Amino acid sequence: MSNHDDHSEIINEDAIWVDDSFSSKCLRCNSTFITFFNPRHHCRICGLLYCEDCCNKFLYYDEKKITVIKNPLDGVVESSPYRTCTNCYNELSRTSLIKTTPIKIEENKQMKRKDLCPVCVQPFSAEDHGSLDDCLQRTQNDYQNKKNKNNRMLVYNISQKEIDAHQQKLDHQDDDNEFECPICFELFQENEKVGRLECLCMYHYDCIKAWFKKKKEKLNSKPNETYHFSRNWCPVHDALA
Repeated sequence: MSNHDDHSEIINEDAIWVDDSFSSKCLRCNSTFITFFNPRHHCRICGLLYCEDCCNKFLYYDEKKITVIKNPLDGVVESSPYRTCTNCYNELSRTSLIKTTPIKIEENKQMKRKDLCPVCVQPFSAEDHGSLDDCLQRTQNDYQNKKNKNNRMLVYNISQKEIDAHQQKLDHQDDDNEFECPICFELFQENEKVGRLECLCMYHYDCIKAWFKKKKEKLNSKPNETYHFSRNWCPVHDALA
């Protein structure tokens, strides 16, 4: 990127939107990108890849001096404010090239959330995205094929809307099963604390934590044996392994 000088014409004329394969880690904090749990984001000034924490500024640019870096494969017309990495923000904040915005970050994210896939957090309009079911299948396949599959977990209180959506999907599959925890076989209830693993399997939080504990105790009890347990950090996939 060129020096941020008010007298220069375009300060980021050499910047490009790098491919997702450019880096598997955030270029600022070095955290590993993980679909859904720690997705990659592009800065609209430098075009590089960062995690949410390192690329969570939404700014108005002086577009006479800053070119908005756009995804060449995405036909969506993006409007300001634009996602900006912490590095570029720190440089720009010392100049007159950014404009303060009355829109809070959370409000802006909520405004655009309907256009993003909830699994990969990428635009539905992207040419290679496909349907939500396609993305779910890709995520599950990626998980199965990973060399290091230590499962990470997203913890939250489940809503009735999500419960109904899961049950509706089971009904459409002509499945007599109800949306229940695969460990205790109790139905999920509104506002219950749940854990969703990277493989997209969901459990009651207390159930999966207890299962993790027993799994670790089993491994620790036989330290001299070799376990290929990476895929097995999920009860469902453990049973299928």
